[in-house]
Amino acid sequence: MVMMMINSSKYMINFLVLCFLLATLFLSSIESLAKPTYPIEDGQDWGSMQFKIRLIDDLDLELGQELRYNQYGSNFNQSISELGLAYKYQKLKFSIFYRYRYNSDEQDEQDELNFSVNYKPFSKKIILAYRSRFQFRFRDNEENINNFRNKLTLGYKISDYLQPYLASELYYRFMSEDGDRISQARFEVGNNFELTRNIDLELYFMREQEYNRNKPIHSNILGFNLSIRLL
Repeated sequence: MVMMMINSSKYMINFLVLCFLLATLFLSSIESLAKPTYPIEDGQDWGSMQFKIRLIDDLDLELGQELRYNQYGSNFNQSISELGLAYKYQKLKFSIFYRYRYNSDEQDEQDELNFSVNYKPFSKKIILAYRSRFQFRFRDNEENINNFRNKLTLGYKISDYLQPYLASELYYRFMSEDGDRISQARFEVGNNFELTRNIDLELYFMREQEYNRNKPIHSNILGFNLSIRLL
């Protein structure tokens, strides 16, 4: 009789342990489904417009505005306003510009300074360009974001309306509290349309991936940029 009670107790304990393990597994599964798993895949839509005004020979004043939507185009994400100067010397172009960036998701405003150098060794049919940029983003009550960005573009001009290209860009974050590192990469395919002598329209698809972050986001982006020379 005693042995039967002991065996029954063992079976009951094993049964309760099994129920506990199954309940823990079930709750863990529910929790994992409730929380987003990273990296998150997203779709975005970007649209920008840029105005260029010739001040003196080879020196332009550039003004731009860009809007970005994330969550597959359903949520307004960022507004970027830009003002800068661009100076062209032979095959080099030097740019310095200020950006005001507003992030609606985080209710965050950022001031940004950019210094860029573009190099284009060819000028007619072959589209080959290299851009190097230092980007400094200043944030209130948070660590500033400093990026060294390198972009390479390769394409070919078939006609005024058919100028396909491929591009890739790598972000290297420096002067960071968490250590310097590669933080982001972009891969782009697009086409540039010369609508008139002073108006260009660029359509593109971009794959953007984040690295070495706690919550990386990978995005597929459809975008356009309309560039207008006023003077």
